[in-house]
Amino acid sequence: MKKLLMPLVVVVGLAVASGGLAAPALKCGDKAPAFKVGKWVKGGPITKLDPAKIYVIEFWATWCGPCKQSIPHLTDLAKKYKDKVTFVGVSVWERPGADVAAFVKSMGSKMDYNVATDTSNNYMAGAWMAAAGERGIPAAFVVGKENKILWIGHPMGDLDSVLAQVIEGKFDSAAFAEKRAKELALEEKRTETATEVETLIKQGKSKEALDKLDKYIATDAEFENMAADVRVKLLYATDEAAGYAYVRKLAEGPFKDNPYALTWLAGSVVDDSYKHKSPDYDLAVSVGSRAVELTKAQDAYILSRMAEIYAKKGDIDKAVESLESAVKVASSDKDWPKEAVDQLKSMLQEIKDKRK
Repeated sequence: MKKLLMPLVVVVGLAVASGGLAAPALKCGDKAPAFKVGKWVKGGPITKLDPAKIYVIEFWATWCGPCKQSIPHLTDLAKKYKDKVTFVGVSVWERPGADVAAFVKSMGSKMDYNVATDTSNNYMAGAWMAAAGERGIPAAFVVGKENKILWIGHPMGDLDSVLAQVIEGKFDSAAFAEKRAKELALEEKRTETATEVETLIKQGKSKEALDKLDKYIATDAEFENMAADVRVKLLYATDEAAGYAYVRKLAEGPFKDNPYALTWLAGSVVDDSYKHKSPDYDLAVSVGSRAVELTKAQDAYILSRMAEIYAKKGDIDKAVESLESAVKVASSDKDWPKEAVDQLKSMLQEIKDKRK
């Protein structure tokens, strides 16, 4: 699955929150822990897993964007494998005041499978997710006959093909367990590196942090894109020109078709917090314009960011034009609250005032 820029500080934050990455106690091939939920919101109740059945136990939360995207897919799979696989969505890590029942009701037929909440002491989050080394949602566990965990992964990934193989008795759980163990070991190494880099950054040792990051990237090339935002910042702190060259490389390479990554890259070039000595405004406009093109000038956020770039460059007419487009798009988008639209209008007026 494609990802946007993954901030290194997010990886570090997870490591701090979990006290580091220990080897998972719960692995594929193990017997599933006891199944204990708090409240059944839809379907159920299921008090324990039937060893003669196949289950998909999926973990999600009302605040989780990717979870919302995966819900209709899970519904489609639940219909496809009706009477062969039992699907259960378990809400975990909810924020105070979250109304899971209201959320499920609002989803209607898009969320058409069993749904429950975690227990008050977060049993499912601990005995299943944490024990298996899963620190992100959505996450799905396929539990086969005899209550053995056969597969763990993102529900938008290989879940469909895995279930087809499990039902036919052809899924190689041992091979998957070996692959997953290697992936978790790699994640542990990445988190360790991220923590060390963040520590150096906090100590004001940008050069050392960059060296540490680059040394690790030399052994794990895929990590470079995941830590691209931090590498950009470190380059700005140590060699501004090299930072701009790297932004151009990313914009023309791995992130050329990712409008939100491009928008971040463009914004970083003119971001005052970096205290640039010679901002490359033409680079910022070029990279940001690509993001506008990719979204066909129909993303109010990207248009507003472009307006800021134009304004800092001193091209007030283009800034006004871009913000006017942002206001128009946001005003017709039901996902943009009135307060946010009003803020865009206020920004537009401020920029127009500068032109007088």
